Amino acid sequence: MRCRRFSVSVAGLLAAVAMAVCSVAGTGPQVRAQAGLGPSATPAQVLAAARTRPTGERVRARLRMVVTDSAGHEISRVLRSSSMDHEGATRTLMMFESPAELRGTGLLTLDYDDQRDADQWLYLPSLRRSTRIAMRNRSGAFVGSDFSYADLTVPDPADFTLRMLDAAARVDGEACWHIESVPRNAAVQAETGYERTEMWVSQRSLVPLRMKAWLGQERFKYVSASGIAQQDGVYTARTLTARTVRAGRVQSQTVIERLELRFRDPAVVPELFTTRELERGAE
Repeated sequence: MRCRRFSVSVAGLLAAVAMAVCSVAGTGPQVRAQAGLGPSATPAQVLAAARTRPTGERVRARLRMVVTDSAGHEISRVLRSSSMDHEGATRTLMMFESPAELRGTGLLTLDYDDQRDADQWLYLPSLRRSTRIAMRNRSGAFVGSDFSYADLTVPDPADFTLRMLDAAARVDGEACWHIESVPRNAAVQAETGYERTEMWVSQRSLVPLRMKAWLGQERFKYVSASGIAQQDGVYTARTLTARTVRAGRVQSQTVIERLELRFRDPAVVPELFTTRELERGAE
């Protein structure tokens, strides 16, 4: 799949919100005006505007991830995330700090602005080396959460058939575009793991507020963003919640809460986004 800088991603499940980079500079009306979006905007125009809108520079965040299984058992994790745009790619490094059995586990993602596929490497301290994640394995769960490796990349909207379901939808009283996305071929569906998705994109900020994904076999994934506010003039979400449901019953839930967020962090430099730094773990 071709990947680009596309924050409102079809298979991304608001991953950019989770990584604290799903953000928009300026006020809602300014965002729409700059993007040239009007009442008759098409799905492709909305998603293109979201893809090219400005985001925070040299972003560093600390996050808490809580995974709850069908029996109600919770596992809490803390990770840090760094992200920046450099030399034609959006680079993201995620590193787990706790619990002890996950400390040092990391994921490096390079999403290219051109037509190249995204690159991902996973580092497991027990193996003491990083492993490139093959495209065919990206629909697998990321460290047992409700997010997949594909969710943490930003796919090209050209790989999907788009349809505007409602140009005047509302989520908690906020005006949204309700857009359907269907993979154009079996390869894209296999990589993402989704038969189709629907998303609700805020008309005020271009932040995705809600998503529903069809997984097949009566399984669905629901994602919602909350606590959206401006920091340093940039819209961000404080909490991201994903639930996997089968035949009407919740199988699992993952909540990602932003604990800290900094823009223009001097520690976020290009040299950070290498497999060498990934393999240093949580040192």
